[in-house]
Amino acid sequence: MPRVANVQVVCYALTDQTSWWRDNITSTVVVKSLTKVDHPDAAAAIRADRIDVLIDLNGLTEGSGLGIMAHRPAPVQATFLGYVGTLNVPYVDYIFTDAVISPPELSSCYSEHMVRSHVCFVHGCGCGCSCGLAARFYSRAEG
Repeated sequence: MPRVANVQVVCYALTDQTSWWRDNITSTVVVKSLTKVDHPDAAAAIRADRIDVLIDLNGLTEGSGLGIMAHRPAPVQATFLGYVGTLNVPYVDYIFTDAVISPPELSSCYSEHMVRSHVCFVHGCGCGCSCGLAARFYSRAEG
């Protein structure tokens, strides 16, 4: 399990479905299943693990952990990738984003504090930045 500057990564699986993420990270991080665990019990398990920062990767999509986050199992809670807009809930403190997806002038429209990357992170955003993310991850041939 990777440790960087005393950071331990723990992933909580909310489903048993296979995915690219599960196939590629399970050998390098701790993965704990919360499949079929109700939200209060899942929150209690996360709290027992003494997680400092809990990040939901699904946002307002199917399989989201927001119902668990509503129980505030970690002192700092954030969202990333699954939904690029504000979640507008009082229990998510931060959103990891960029200036293309979340322009600074719209900060007041978000309930979360923004942690902005200096490059865009959305594939094919067309912003014209020099991050080169689209070229590194996909080509037209790969579809």
